[in-house]
Amino acid sequence: MIRYPYITKLSSALSLFSYFLIIFLSFGMAKFLPSGENGLITIPALFNFTGILLGVLLCTLLLPLPDKNRPLTGGLVLIILTVIAQILIRSAGLQSWNGSMYTRIALAVLSGMLCPVACGLFFTAWKGKNQISRYSVFTFAVILSGSIILHRISFYFLENSLNTQETLSILWRFLEFTAAVLGLAASITLIMLKVPPPPPINGDDQKIPQENEILKKHDNKTNLPMILKLSGLTLIFTVLNGTMNMQLFSSVRNSEFYSPNFVIQTLIVIILTLLAGRSINSFLRRFLLPSTAIFILMPCLLLFGEYPLLTDILSTLIAVYHLMSFVIFTAAVVENYAGSGMFYGIAVIIPFLHIFSFLGPFFSRFLNNNLDFLILYMLIASVFFIILSFWVIYPGAFSSDNKGRINFNGNHFESIFRGYGLTDREIDVAAMLIEGMNNEEISNRIFRAKITVKNHITNIFKKFGVKNRAEFLALLLKKIINLKEPEQNDQALL
Repeated sequence: MIRYPYITKLSSALSLFSYFLIIFLSFGMAKFLPSGENGLITIPALFNFTGILLGVLLCTLLLPLPDKNRPLTGGLVLIILTVIAQILIRSAGLQSWNGSMYTRIALAVLSGMLCPVACGLFFTAWKGKNQISRYSVFTFAVILSGSIILHRISFYFLENSLNTQETLSILWRFLEFTAAVLGLAASITLIMLKVPPPPPINGDDQKIPQENEILKKHDNKTNLPMILKLSGLTLIFTVLNGTMNMQLFSSVRNSEFYSPNFVIQTLIVIILTLLAGRSINSFLRRFLLPSTAIFILMPCLLLFGEYPLLTDILSTLIAVYHLMSFVIFTAAVVENYAGSGMFYGIAVIIPFLHIFSFLGPFFSRFLNNNLDFLILYMLIASVFFIILSFWVIYPGAFSSDNKGRINFNGNHFESIFRGYGLTDREIDVAAMLIEGMNNEEISNRIFRAKITVKNHITNIFKKFGVKNRAEFLALLLKKIINLKEPEQNDQALL
């Protein structure tokens, strides 16, 4: 158990909000530098992702993992030194950032190192034993949306300021303060995550029941295919974004053809993430289905520029998808990772893949950027996106061996199920009963109505001669133990 969970969650949310503020405000300020640096595609942006990789390595070595404590000293030193270095560089003033590429690179690396710190500590604080907590996705969306709104407000003031340099200096000092808040909040989170060791157990408590050993093998495992699919969907969008020179970035307003309403975007995202609740995977499948339609309609941005209302609506939908995908994909990747060793790397996979959005100049060297080719790029991206999305929604659709069945590992369980005459679908449902899923989760998993799931469970109980789940699991464990005893005897004889 985490000590003072509310304080821990609040401080982790504050550190993540501070991180996004630093990134988005720096992103916006760069467009107004006298040097003409547009801030969208720069060498420092690439060094920011180098910092993320370095931060992942250091966080994995020094910061606590979801199931493992670490000494406080190493983690605190990492956070404090990184923040102090950033504050010292910013204390040199705005001119140092504008006049020196090395200063920008140093700040980019330091900001990148804070990404796994902020994201990792946030999900460590908000993730439960098997899944992230109910309101973590909603909180993550509020944090991200709030930072984008403040970015838009700062952008407005910079555009309409009579003294742009003075406004930039104020924002620069504000970022210095924000970095200090990030360091303080992250340090508090780290201290709160330091869980005292459990009291020593005695005598009979040290004997772990054999039933627990059996069930342990069937705990939630890392769903690597799902993580790779979500990473692929992110990659498709970010590569397309880079090809279009960042014109679909959620915090950029391009008056040429991309003009989302950020107020409506924020409201829709917050409502949708609130509805996501606990079942991220089931919500993800519902989210991807309309997302494919958005991708199909995306070329309309270029074809129907003469219809402002249609362009505004479609732009807002794309902006909603972009922000929602960032939030939902990140949460889903974290939830589908059941390990601990690479937790900080998993927590920043989706943010890290946005590196491809910054490679527009590189893509432009090899691609034709006229209207016809941009539409072609969108259509190609849409095809890959639709295929990958349906692979997530219907995981068995592309498997000729399983024929759409749930992948169930457990020869002993399956042999018992076959012995009781369960059908293939009933075996799938029985496997999910073992995993502890409720009827709604099973319904979302196999894409059947709740009444159908209830009928399957009733038939399973009838065939096993039991009345409820507890009796079903107890009988199943008894059967497994009886099957394992001959195997253990055979191994002893060998």
